[in-house]
Amino acid sequence: MRFTTYRYKGVTIQTEVEIGADVPRSDYVIIRDDGTDIFEESIFSIFRKFNILEYKNPYDSLNERTIHKIAGYANLLIGTAEHEGDVPSDQVAMSIFRYMKNPDTFDEIRSKSKIMKDALMELMKEDIDEKVRDAVMEKEQEYNISAIRNIMETLGLTMDNAMNALKIPPAQQATYANLVSKMS
Repeated sequence: MRFTTYRYKGVTIQTEVEIGADVPRSDYVIIRDDGTDIFEESIFSIFRKFNILEYKNPYDSLNERTIHKIAGYANLLIGTAEHEGDVPSDQVAMSIFRYMKNPDTFDEIRSKSKIMKDALMELMKEDIDEKVRDAVMEKEQEYNISAIRNIMETLGLTMDNAMNALKIPPAQQATYANLVSKMS
């Protein structure tokens, strides 16, 4: 393998760089064939289809660097799958088992996680707002469909009269008429 280094003012660019000294190796990767629960113990309720397990003995360090390394294993598992989607990210779980808990590490991670979460929430605010709007609209639609049907049944009104009684805008009445008809 040939490495190339380019130098510019204050910047070095290297190509074909090997990351890390060794081939990454996780202690265990457990892959479930399907979605069935294969273990009865409650500890395994967190399992997904692809599970990366790391065991740390009491003398191994457990710090943020270790957690990044294990997250890297998960990303490599996802990124090196034979086909796109073979290892969906929402089906990968990472677990660290250790004889003793290191509370300082977990406090530090919690603190950084809150900062990261707040930053992500701000970046995704528009997407989140849109999803909330969509969810509210969907619930409102479900409510209106139920109300239309109830008014029709209890008061014996036609669908048009029920929608008028609920003050559903005329522009939306055709949509509601279609949805109520589908659910009948």
